Amino acid sequence: MALNSFPPGYTRIPTVSPGPEDYPDDTDALSRSSSPSSSSRRPAWTRSFHLAAAASLFTVCSLAIFSALSATRISLYSQSGHALPLPTHQYFGLETAAVPPCKLWGPGLSEARQNVEAVFYIDFESANDPPLHPDLEDVAVWLEGPARFAADVSYAQKGRYVVRYTALDAGDYRLRVDAFRRTQTGKPYAYWLPLGLDTYNVTVMRQDGSRLRGDGRQELALPKERCRGDEVGSRGRWVRCEDTPLPCTRYGWIWVPRDCIFHIYTPDELAKQDLWIALVGTSVWRGIFFAGVDHLFGPLAANLSAPTSKFWKCWGRLSAESAKMRISYLDFRQQCIADTGALHCSGGDYLANTEKMLGKMAQERGGRGPDLVLWESNDNSHSNYTMLSLYRQWFGPSWTGAFVSAFRTYSPEVPYTHQEAGNIAAYASRNPEAKVETLDISRLGGGLFDTMEFPLKQSATFHWHNKCDYEGMHSCSPVDDMIFQIAVNRAVERQRRLPPRAPTPPATEDVAEDIRFCLQCPPSLDFSMRPEEDVQCFAGLPL
Repeated sequence: MALNSFPPGYTRIPTVSPGPEDYPDDTDALSRSSSPSSSSRRPAWTRSFHLAAAASLFTVCSLAIFSALSATRISLYSQSGHALPLPTHQYFGLETAAVPPCKLWGPGLSEARQNVEAVFYIDFESANDPPLHPDLEDVAVWLEGPARFAADVSYAQKGRYVVRYTALDAGDYRLRVDAFRRTQTGKPYAYWLPLGLDTYNVTVMRQDGSRLRGDGRQELALPKERCRGDEVGSRGRWVRCEDTPLPCTRYGWIWVPRDCIFHIYTPDELAKQDLWIALVGTSVWRGIFFAGVDHLFGPLAANLSAPTSKFWKCWGRLSAESAKMRISYLDFRQQCIADTGALHCSGGDYLANTEKMLGKMAQERGGRGPDLVLWESNDNSHSNYTMLSLYRQWFGPSWTGAFVSAFRTYSPEVPYTHQEAGNIAAYASRNPEAKVETLDISRLGGGLFDTMEFPLKQSATFHWHNKCDYEGMHSCSPVDDMIFQIAVNRAVERQRRLPPRAPTPPATEDVAEDIRFCLQCPPSLDFSMRPEEDVQCFAGLPL
């Protein structure tokens, strides 16, 4: 679900309605028309609110403590951050009449046991089989309590949907069941209307069958092993940072898998990493880049949300550096499909220029190139990921960084993401010579639909990020915050032992030696790849 309402103190920065230039991955977008802007219909979500006992969102822990972290264990230390309020879900049950009559039943609607799968059923009274259109309608179920997570929903037969979930933490939850309908109104993006089903109170008992007193937050079953960056595909949940021994992400919500816990890197820790993380994909991936830039630079990233920000919409290449840490983004649109074992590519110059661009990236930093490339995969791949090996090859045979592919996380627009994440992993496992690694972020979106870019009934894009002015943030998205932190964990784990890179002079005399913001953007939107475009670098985010 999208941002229907914002937490107190949240100032949404108005943006124009998405036009063809906002298509995440449709190469024919320029041929489509856009309807008039919907921004005029948006309410002014600007409210003032002072959080009691507010603490700095960017919790800076001492490097001495960090260096004492075991390679596989998380040390316990205090931190003063807090999870920020999430947007409320206002449209629940708005149009229940549009859903076929149904009955929800089963033990999982009222009670469950910690770490044990719970089940309930949704039976629709409809002559259609399935009763909901597989391409236009969907059911989502998620729980909110001491933690937040989504359930798995599958269609059985004869109008019955089966819902399964496993709560990793005991306590009291609210279980929400929503049906969605996709409608197209001539805009570049479809709407996902919440049609509503029902909501229930669920008590999750401890494993021994006893009932926990309180809301359960004081007794989270947090793992002690430290994540390496490739375990996220397992079961997990969102928890508040103050309920953990970790520093906070910008938004204060942390994804914790069943068996391990990710370290949350503070801005100071990030700046001291000798790493380059390159994000390659559509505007969806650009949101992860913004999360990293906003977290690393804090007040220096204020221009991200400015109306004339050159960084906010650049269909080219972006880069930000602080000391030894570098984060970059390269806009890439899916151009290749695999058919009967052969790879077919369209867009001639685009692909040739992409090859040149990736080759140039691999030679930067004295030939070291990126330490980790996080490559976006999406439904244009049609479940065939043969082209990933081609993209990896374009970095050149001497490049030794990690090429990691991830499918978009679960959202109303991408309901089948768990299966696709498995398909990418299967391809990588069957083809080790391709040197493609995978990162399963498929479950992170579950339970946080309300934090997506646009409110429902306006436009449900693939984007998780949006411009904001909230508690020092300029691009708001708890999901993108966490994906970035997972990528950092993976990059640190895969860090190569290479000789120190030679210092590079600033691009111009005006640029500070340890902080640079660079962009290489086409002068107009044409979804082109232009490796020869001039690179411009600045000491601050350009307007």
